[in-house]
Amino acid sequence: MGLSIGSTNGCFDLLHQGHTTMLAKARCECDRLTVGLNSDASIRRLKGPLRPV
Repeated sequence: MGLSIGSTNGCFDLLHQGHTTMLAKARCECDRLTVGLNSDASIRRLKGPLRPV
């Protein structure tokens, strides 16, 4: 079939325009895009004790 598959991940507890822009650009680079979501524990480690929201 020859489809290209892209992948990205991140902390999306607070979705903002930067996220949507990045996801739209990533989607343009492939036929199928998978999006991984960081766990609550991972977000807390990366962003601090007040996150995720």
